[in-house]
Amino acid sequence: MDKLKQLSPFLALLILAAFVIIETFPSYHPAAGLRLPLDGDGIRTESARILADLGVDVTGLRAEAHLKYDRGLLRQTQQLFGIERSNELLRDKVTGYFWEVSWKKPEKVDLTVSTGNEGDASKQAEKVASMLKGEVYLGLDTRGKLLQIERKLPDSLALPRMSPEEAERLARSFMVKYTSIGGFLSDTAVVQSEKRIEQPRRVDYEFAWSTTSPELGNPVQAKISVAGNLISKFEAKATIPEQFLKSETESVLKIAIVIIYAFAIIGMVVAAFRRFRSFELGFRLAMIAGITTAVVFDLEIYLSMQGQVGWEMLLPLILVPPFFGGALILVWAVSESITREVWKEKFISLDLLSNGHIVHSRVGESVFRGIAIGVASFALWLVLALLADKSLGLWITQSEEPVIQIFSVPVPFLYALGHGLTTNAFKFTVLILFVVSALRKRVESPVLLIALGALIMGVADQGHLSPLVAGIIIESVVAVVTVWTFYRYDALAAFLSLYTFSVVQETASLFVVGNPSYAVSGAVVVGVFAFLLLAALATLSHKQEITDFDAIMPAFSRHITERQRLQQELEIARSVQMSFLPKANPKMFELDIASRCAPALEVGGDYYDFIDLGEGRLGVAVGDVSGKGTQAAFFMTLTKGFLRALAEVSDSPAAVLTQVNKLFYENVNRGVFVSMVYGMFDTRGNTLTLSRAGHNPVIMRKTQAQQVQVVNPMGLALGLDQGETFSKAIQEVKISFQKGDLFVFYTDGFPEAMNKTMEEFGEERLCQTVQKYAHGTAAEIMDGVFAEMKQFVGKAKQHDDMTIVVVRVV
Repeated sequence: MDKLKQLSPFLALLILAAFVIIETFPSYHPAAGLRLPLDGDGIRTESARILADLGVDVTGLRAEAHLKYDRGLLRQTQQLFGIERSNELLRDKVTGYFWEVSWKKPEKVDLTVSTGNEGDASKQAEKVASMLKGEVYLGLDTRGKLLQIERKLPDSLALPRMSPEEAERLARSFMVKYTSIGGFLSDTAVVQSEKRIEQPRRVDYEFAWSTTSPELGNPVQAKISVAGNLISKFEAKATIPEQFLKSETESVLKIAIVIIYAFAIIGMVVAAFRRFRSFELGFRLAMIAGITTAVVFDLEIYLSMQGQVGWEMLLPLILVPPFFGGALILVWAVSESITREVWKEKFISLDLLSNGHIVHSRVGESVFRGIAIGVASFALWLVLALLADKSLGLWITQSEEPVIQIFSVPVPFLYALGHGLTTNAFKFTVLILFVVSALRKRVESPVLLIALGALIMGVADQGHLSPLVAGIIIESVVAVVTVWTFYRYDALAAFLSLYTFSVVQETASLFVVGNPSYAVSGAVVVGVFAFLLLAALATLSHKQEITDFDAIMPAFSRHITERQRLQQELEIARSVQMSFLPKANPKMFELDIASRCAPALEVGGDYYDFIDLGEGRLGVAVGDVSGKGTQAAFFMTLTKGFLRALAEVSDSPAAVLTQVNKLFYENVNRGVFVSMVYGMFDTRGNTLTLSRAGHNPVIMRKTQAQQVQVVNPMGLALGLDQGETFSKAIQEVKISFQKGDLFVFYTDGFPEAMNKTMEEFGEERLCQTVQKYAHGTAAEIMDGVFAEMKQFVGKAKQHDDMTIVVVRVV
């Protein structure tokens, strides 16, 4: 009952959206301007009747009928009159939609005419009849009136001769009887041009008339050819003003769409390479999606061929779908990996389906929500189109032909259900799974994430709404619903919202064309969605459901989870490491101090610290723990505690390091060690007392010497020996300093840094860099070292922490 209450708002949304679509679609969708008294079968029958009247025998010929549209004429009508009035004109007066019918021979026929005596009149008659059959192409308006006809007759065919007057009367009679232009071409209209063509065995004529269309005032030219005593060609064509034929913004938009998909594909290729090596790609769902889409695409191609498959049509049926499905498999696999990394819960419903848990309530909820949101999205699109048309003068043209193609196929409801899958498969995979998930890795704000994802989708989907900005806004606002669905719910609900949007748009057109055969197909689609909704509600009462969703998660997803766990561990270690480093540099009148720790991608154990020893004394320590990760961060913390506890007990750095070594050796397993340099600055006595436990030397520049040198006292690393050898090996040096003297403490991340040619930065280059910037402040020297390091390394990966402390006597 609780689950049913959660879906009740979506049921209310579904009912409201359906009401909005019923009220607005007939007026504010371009397909609402389409009326089809004749369906595909009817138009083929009517064309056969016309050809029979013209003496063309269609027996044995194959007919194909395809519904087309005049994009420029649709745009002109909508822009001049608005969408609502445009639809009224297109339904009754303006021929924006038309049928193309072709009658073709299934095989070649010998068209040669013998000039000798055949001796058999019946055979001669058969040859002539074969020539008259030929191939015929017709264009008819939606009511069956001719807009164009062309029949191919060989020049050698003998036909009765006619005078020019007889040929013109035949042409006029033909136009009045069979064409729509005969209704507004006056009986007194003068032939604009006339042409006589002498053929070997007959005389042909060409006539042309000019007039204007009553509603739009476009110039219309009718051309008709008479071959002997037959009409061989007719064409009535309106001239559309140039501004309605093309739009500069469309070209810009196409470039933008190409750029969006190009960047997405490049990102996928990079991600695929990295994830394949890490075993983070899975193909189970990808195979299901790819194979299903390929099969449906094959069915769609077959339906588009109107079920008439010859040898020349087998190639696209065999080759195109596998390429389409194979590409989807690869794209899906990468996109799924990215999405599971960001939010693996988005695939729970799909994982349930792929593992056979079809009646799980989680699946039912996603199905119900997806369908309801998809219907609501289309209702929103219609409302926005209505508002834009009222305020801006919106015009809509089909950039593709799904809404038109559906009327040409033999089974419209199958085409609608299938095309919704094929047209959204890549869009959903690339723009939702990949792009939105990739954005989430970088965008924390949900509002900004949804807005960016919707804007990208809006630009990619735009292409049939003008003005351009209004179209992008409308598509982006609708896309907000889809992206929000993905963000709030899951991948199944988001895909079904896209799928339902497309199918509802195509299905709604089946109900408004005024033809019962199309309305039946529309009713079948509605029945399919009603069944899915009822089935989804039925799953809510299903008992004994699986609740351990990790158990049905694919194996590669566990690799991603493991990597994320390791990354989280590294982040924790990094946080621990950085939290124990000094928050600020000490403020001493006699010393100018600068320090920085630049972490690498992996957590190391670099450590530096300042210890206020009182009476003008300051301890400076820099160390590097062996190993990486949380273990190194832990040992660094341990070392810091030992040093701070012992530093105030003795003024001798050697004695302090000896005691630190003893404690470290007693508390840490063998194999772990720490290199460290520890110095004590005494500003009253102007001395630096320094000891080194296996660490890098200290770079020193004395003002009088004007050259850098290294201070490198002997000493073992902490943790390698219990104490006796360590205490004998460690040395302590005392250095007097004066104003301007410089001391640089650092870790091995600097000299061991490498560029792409595997060349190390080196101790010598580091000393030269310090010498180069030696006259600056401590901060300027430190920044100079990092700048030189960055220039040397370039884009090579940093493999170790880089820690530096610069102390300048002032």
